[in-house]
Amino acid sequence: VQLSDSGLGRTLSMESFIRVLIVDNNPADRTLYRRHLDADSHRNYEVAEAATAEEASHMLRECEYDCILLDYRLPGTNGLDFLRYLQESSDSEMTPVIMVTGEGDENVAVKCLRKGAVDYVPKDKVSPGVFERAIGNAVVQAEMKRTIDEQTRSLRSANEELRTRNEEIQRFYHTVSHEIKTPLTA
Repeated sequence: VQLSDSGLGRTLSMESFIRVLIVDNNPADRTLYRRHLDADSHRNYEVAEAATAEEASHMLRECEYDCILLDYRLPGTNGLDFLRYLQESSDSEMTPVIMVTGEGDENVAVKCLRKGAVDYVPKDKVSPGVFERAIGNAVVQAEMKRTIDEQTRSLRSANEELRTRNEEIQRFYHTVSHEIKTPLTA
């Protein structure tokens, strides 16, 4: 069985999983998020949980995730510091992060988005539909960015090859032009 993802051309097989890391110090919230993900009839999730930023960073070194649900308030740190850590420690593309918090307002949301979160969900708005939309968008955006980056690299390589061939043609043209003019001048 295969499902089309919101008409964006992405096809998910029912056997495939979206790997989600939930980072929240509240076990009740982690359980609620897991239940919401289990209620999603469109996608299958493989869910891992971490209660602290340290635990999450260890898990990220051990395994790749498609999306991170990150609480803004964590013991000893906050979500913005963890976002900064993710950006600094990422060798390639950063895993998409959805900031989830019971505290904060629009200013906090703007800070999170500016620091690299792909979405911001207040805890009082959490529902299966909200997670389905947010995670789906985050995963599709990450895939689109990877595709664009890959195509950009391919285009740069092709452009460099064309530039090299153009230089070779120019050298050939100058050589032929010089050889044709030499006998005529004599």
